[in-house]
Amino acid sequence: MDLQALAFTLCENFVSDQKGHISDDVRNLVLGWIRQRNVARLCEASDHIPLAFHTEDLCRFSRQVAAFFKKNPAFSNPDVCQKAAKLSFERAELLCRLTNKRLDHYYANQDRISPEVRRIIDRAQGIIYDTLGDIAEFYDRLPSELRITSGASATRSRRQALPHLKVSKRAIPVTRTAIPYIELANSHYGYGKLSYRETLCNRVVTVRKNWKTDRTIACEPEGNLAVQLAFDSFVKDKMRRKLHINLSDQFRNQQLAKEGSVSGNLATIDLSMASDTVSLNAVAWLLPVKWYKLLTDIRCPYGRGFGQLYKYAKLSSMGNGATFGLESLIFAALSKATGAKVWCAYGDDIIISSTQAKALIAALRFLGFRVNTDKSYTEGPFRESCGADWYLGKDVTPFYLRMTSSVKTELCHIVNGLAPLVVPGGKLAQTLKSLISDHKLPFIPWNWSSISGVWIDIPTAYSKKLIRNKNGCLEIRAFTSRNRAKIIRDSRTLFLWHLHASRRERGGSSVYQRHFLGLYSNTDPDMPPTSSIISSSVPTFSHKFVRKWVSWQPPAMVTPVHLYWWTDLIFPSDSEE
Repeated sequence: MDLQALAFTLCENFVSDQKGHISDDVRNLVLGWIRQRNVARLCEASDHIPLAFHTEDLCRFSRQVAAFFKKNPAFSNPDVCQKAAKLSFERAELLCRLTNKRLDHYYANQDRISPEVRRIIDRAQGIIYDTLGDIAEFYDRLPSELRITSGASATRSRRQALPHLKVSKRAIPVTRTAIPYIELANSHYGYGKLSYRETLCNRVVTVRKNWKTDRTIACEPEGNLAVQLAFDSFVKDKMRRKLHINLSDQFRNQQLAKEGSVSGNLATIDLSMASDTVSLNAVAWLLPVKWYKLLTDIRCPYGRGFGQLYKYAKLSSMGNGATFGLESLIFAALSKATGAKVWCAYGDDIIISSTQAKALIAALRFLGFRVNTDKSYTEGPFRESCGADWYLGKDVTPFYLRMTSSVKTELCHIVNGLAPLVVPGGKLAQTLKSLISDHKLPFIPWNWSSISGVWIDIPTAYSKKLIRNKNGCLEIRAFTSRNRAKIIRDSRTLFLWHLHASRRERGGSSVYQRHFLGLYSNTDPDMPPTSSIISSSVPTFSHKFVRKWVSWQPPAMVTPVHLYWWTDLIFPSDSEE
């Protein structure tokens, strides 16, 4: 299947179906770009369509046109995207070096700083100190906060990076300065001396960002990453309790963006290359000395990528487990320090009272951060934050078409995403129906997985016998990942299970903890056999998809309205046929 041709066809059908909602001049303009295969113009439709933010329909239309192409890898040139990522990475490093030198100068000559910026930074220092508290608390919580994830590391690709495989290594890759923190956790659990393989570098790689560029991330050594993630967990807990910001949920940011689109009293601010421009001196200025030392101890001072060795001028980048929590804390503290009545930060997505937006932007620029003017909105009826777009309180978030293959699961996701845009009797409806019939995509009642099959409304699913009752449980036949257990029986794997068990039972001593501390014998009836722990606790390796009967519960939320008329288009009544 020609994925580019399909994307152009879907977009052309969508534009054609908007007759009556969008003026003929605008539709003809976009159709002309499609005929010219002008991907650059289509990706920036909101900038090139006249009065794109003048009405809700035009705003929704322009953003959806761009969403067919903007993040679609079918239009990407891997070499071009990687070269663009390299240039962006090196530019960010240059900006950090310049920021470090500039902040050195201003630290020695603080009388030259704007009084308003100085006031914000001084207040932010106090807010960060109050939020983090005494570093001794982090040391006490470090053993229980350690996390080992399935992300790629400096020595392992994503496919080889399952947690139990990481801990089964004989020598742990780690920087010398991070070893004391691992030893602290290791001594807490009473394990013997660990062996280490010292390194100074992380591994810089690129991942997909949009159609014209990739983004760089740094894969950290396994030992460093576990401690970085411990800091991340600690900071998230502190921000939740002290600043009332939940970094596990984007809902507050999205709702504040909605409110801002109605009242205009809230501005949404987005930063360019935020993770890559957290310079060393900016963190040194804002954080207490002991916390700054901790973060520098667990980072990698060098990165290897693009055939070169880089010495970092930034404190950390994407891929470092501490980056997200650290940047969220910095931006939240700066926002609160402005004196704004309403503020919130989720990573580099910042929301603040419009009256204080200018002061916050000045402080951010002083610390070396660059405001992304294309995604920042301080006036007008449109706001965007954490993946949600709002126009005067109405959700105008588009469906982004990301086509990497023509496998059935991906086509099901595309059909389910575009179904709400379908106009009865329109061209887009016919194209989607052709995809369903040509690829024999299965139908399935509405559920939370967009790859499980093509959604239809639940009453029709019952009538088509797509739901069965087996032993009192409802089941549906859906696409799901095929799992293959990887069982590793060694002491480090048991150490991993111990960590996971201690996190689940943080309120008290769990059965797993008592067993490993020797408080239970192997014959104790309350302790499950080791074999059962292995079979139930070992992570699984997911690959490919298989269609099989799985348990199903009707979603608690109301079925989306569009599913009823979409189902009628798929299964027309006898009179319509």
